[in-house]
Amino acid sequence: MFNKKIFLICLITAFILRIILWSYVFKQNKLPGHIDSGEYKLLSEHILQNWNFNQVFGSFRPPLFPLFLASVRLIFNNYHFALFIQNILSLIAIFFIFKLGNILSEKIGHLSLFFGAIHLGLIIFANYILTETLFFAFFYAFTYYFLKFFVGGSNNKRDLIISAILLGLSALVRPIAIYLSYFGFLIVFVFTKQSITKRLINSVVFFAIYFFVISPWLLRNKIVYNHFRFTAQGSAHLIGWVVSEIYRYEKNIDINTAMKEQIEFWEMKKKSLSDNIKNDPFLIEEEVKKYSKSYILSAKPIFIIKAWTNGIIKNIFSPATMELPYIFEMKWTGFHDSPGKTFLEQGYNWLFKNSNKTYSFILLFGFIGVIINRIIQLIGLIYLIKQKHYKFVIINLLIVFYFLMINGPVGMLKYRLPFEPFLLVCSAVGCIELYKLIFKKKNN
Repeated sequence: MFNKKIFLICLITAFILRIILWSYVFKQNKLPGHIDSGEYKLLSEHILQNWNFNQVFGSFRPPLFPLFLASVRLIFNNYHFALFIQNILSLIAIFFIFKLGNILSEKIGHLSLFFGAIHLGLIIFANYILTETLFFAFFYAFTYYFLKFFVGGSNNKRDLIISAILLGLSALVRPIAIYLSYFGFLIVFVFTKQSITKRLINSVVFFAIYFFVISPWLLRNKIVYNHFRFTAQGSAHLIGWVVSEIYRYEKNIDINTAMKEQIEFWEMKKKSLSDNIKNDPFLIEEEVKKYSKSYILSAKPIFIIKAWTNGIIKNIFSPATMELPYIFEMKWTGFHDSPGKTFLEQGYNWLFKNSNKTYSFILLFGFIGVIINRIIQLIGLIYLIKQKHYKFVIINLLIVFYFLMINGPVGMLKYRLPFEPFLLVCSAVGCIELYKLIFKKKNN
């Protein structure tokens, strides 16, 4: 049964916690200093001055978040106001965490909402000039409607259409969602309880609507760059992180040395390319992919497995407390700046030999919380399987798998948050079952 009082208490709690942090950021009269924030501000400034997406806007970032910033600044030309709107969007995001849990039961929905309300990571990211909160608002809604299509029992095509639109909007905020459309196509085909013809029709409808939503940006790139492509990510991710993480294990060196050497190798190769390729970001990206693919295919599987495994560990266990230095302007040593040839050595130095002892304590506290939470979530996951919520579990796990695989060796809190709703639902289920178990023993 829907409990309006509990629902409102959770939403009010969420709003108060977010506004407390927003008020602190506003009072400091500074914006938390993430590197990407500056670029988003420049892109929004370009839109405000020109209201176009010409070549100056570039090919690296999708348009929706800079457009969001520019639109908000038309109303009130202040980035703190944009952060305020993001805090409202964060409430929308956690509302869909509630809706996702509510597919299983009202109690699970309410507890999932509460966990979303007090989630430190979601609160912090709502106060960054970054894509995350706008992305979460769209993507958490996509997750709900996509799951509802399968688990709701009716296979309502309306839910499928809404989910396709929301996935398209998510991709226009963060390109990491772009390949999930292919995943979605297969999931719709496999898990829909209909004839093969109807399954195929549903899959095509899903992909076609998604494609229609992102098509304006594809057309823009065709007009500006003569490439019917979504974004050109360049060498930063593939060579700077993915290839470098594998290379560090192959050469038994620290990550910063590996990055430096791989970037130098790439720059040497880049010099041999024609000017036509060098001046075209999409052609350069093709060369980056060729270079990366060639290296990865030539690497020993053990080094690839190590890199991906460590990325998964970082994604699953990164505590939200690691983001606090950005808010409170603390001096600290980041994970990738910590010395160590191996992942474990680097992690140990980051946690216990950090230049900021207060940060070490905050990290340790966060890790303890994450480990306890993961145990509770595992209990919740086991219970969901025992209760035969197979589709709900499998489809959510496929979304988790997608993000873990596509991020590869790159791991941190922000890369886990797209599938956080499922984790919070598992937390809610785990807590409910532990509560029943404890009180059942007391009563006996």
